[in-house]
Amino acid sequence: MPVPDSMVENAEFKSLAARLLEDLWLHAERRIRNRKDGSQQEEVNFHVGKSKLIIDEVDSTLAIHYGLSPAELDFIANYDAKYRFADNGKDKQ
Repeated sequence: MPVPDSMVENAEFKSLAARLLEDLWLHAERRIRNRKDGSQQEEVNFHVGKSKLIIDEVDSTLAIHYGLSPAELDFIANYDAKYRFADNGKDKQ
């Protein structure tokens, strides 16, 4: 999907992207995974749901630049939220 010219040098969007990355790392969890072969591997798990407010801001900004209707924005903001933002502990092992 092409990027609209209005977004290329948009300071607001760059700021949102930086805030999102910072927030994702703030809520990231580093763990050591013990493997069957006896080795260990460090992994990083991101709890994306904790950054939902910023993600909603990103979606709203994208909607403006792509000319989305309020209904289209609502669909995107809520699309698979049950799975993407649920922190139900299923990934804990």
